[in-house]
Amino acid sequence: MTDAASSRSNRVIGYLCALGAGATWGTTGPLSTGLYDLMPATSIGFWRVLVGTIALAIWGLLFRRSLFTADRKGWLIVGLGGGAMVALFEIAYQFAIGGVGVAGAAALLYTAPVIVAVLARIILKEALTPTRIVLAFTVMIGVALTVTGGSNAGAEAARMGLTAGIAGDLLS
Repeated sequence: MTDAASSRSNRVIGYLCALGAGATWGTTGPLSTGLYDLMPATSIGFWRVLVGTIALAIWGLLFRRSLFTADRKGWLIVGLGGGAMVALFEIAYQFAIGGVGVAGAAALLYTAPVIVAVLARIILKEALTPTRIVLAFTVMIGVALTVTGGSNAGAEAARMGLTAGIAGDLLS
């Protein structure tokens, strides 16, 4: 396979993985809402991280053993720092869903790529290319559809209150 063909193949695989991750992520809000009757919000975040970690470890053992190759400092940084950030995100996101519903929580959370693109321009002096601008508008269209479209979008009961929902969303 030529370098160009290999590069194209890797890019397609990357896009397919991103689409798969996005589709999987899209089920987490409704799933979390459904789990509120069974357990507290903090438990939902714990189980999501645990199941995801186990699934990633199984995939790594079966298909990509190099996934586990890292030095001790790297494992500590990722395990402790990354683990703490994921735990904070998970708990905050569950409170956001409980406070403002799935659509409201998703609306603010899904603006993150646009915020990252703008801050990358301001802080890192990265180019705000036409592709990034189109993608940012696409994200914002998706956010608008999340809030205004669909059968239940924006209409879920806010069980924990608006303040808890907005605070959780901003934190996540």
